[in-house]
Amino acid sequence: MNAYIIEDEAKSMLYLSDLLRTNHPEINIVGYADKLGDAASDLQQLKVDILFCDIKVQGLNSINFLETLELVKTNIIFTTAYKDFAIRAFRLNAVDYLLKPIDPDELREAINRVKIEKDANPEEGSEKDENALKDKLIISETGSKIIIKVEDILYLMASGTYTKIHLVDGACHISSKNLRHYELCLKDNHFFRIHHGTLVQLGKVKQFETKKNELILENGDALVVSYRKKPAFIEALSKFGLR
Repeated sequence: MNAYIIEDEAKSMLYLSDLLRTNHPEINIVGYADKLGDAASDLQQLKVDILFCDIKVQGLNSINFLETLELVKTNIIFTTAYKDFAIRAFRLNAVDYLLKPIDPDELREAINRVKIEKDANPEEGSEKDENALKDKLIISETGSKIIIKVEDILYLMASGTYTKIHLVDGACHISSKNLRHYELCLKDNHFFRIHHGTLVQLGKVKQFETKKNELILENGDALVVSYRKKPAFIEALSKFGLR
C-alpha cells in the first residue's frame, strides 16, 4: 500500500517514517509534505492508500483542508498532539486518530483496519460493480445494499466525504463515497457538476434562470450554478432543448 505523510515537525515525521519502514514493509511511502499547499497537488496526482496527517500543520487546520479535497480511495489516519479534534476527524471518515508520541501497537491496529477494509472492498470489485450497471448505482446504507436507478436521480450533493443522493420520489440516500466518485461513475449518463458540491442530472432540469444563475428541477428544487460553470452548463442544457 502507498502512504503519504503530512507533518510539519521534522522529528515526528522521521519517527513515523522509521516506524513504517521497520514494522510495516508492506507500506511504501510515496511522498511527504510539511505544508498543506504542497500536499494538495501530490494527493490529486499520486495513488495514496493511506494518508498520515497531523491536525495542525503550519498553524492551519488540516481537517478544513482535507474537506475540500476529493480523496476517493484514501484512508486517513490522523497523527496529532491534540485531543480536541477527534469528533470532527471521524466525521471526515478517518480510520483512526493517533495521539503523539505514536504507539507502535496503535499504529499497527490502524493499519490493520485499512487492510481489512481493503480486503472486504477490493479495488477493482466495487468500481466494476457500479460501472457495469450503467443504469443503476449500488450503495451500502445501514448495513444493506440499495439499488438506485439512475433515471430516478435528481441530483447528488457532497456532504464532507459522503454524498447525498436525492431522488424524484423525495427520498434521499447517503453514500460513504464522495462526489468525485459518482461524477466518474455517471459521466456517460448526462450528469453535470454545477459547482464543486453538486452534481445534477441534466434531463431533470425544468428551467434555468440565467440572471440568478439558478436552475429549477422537476420537483421544484432550486440549485445555484457557479459563475465559472455557467457557460458549459448552458451548452450542456442545449442538448436537451433547454436554454
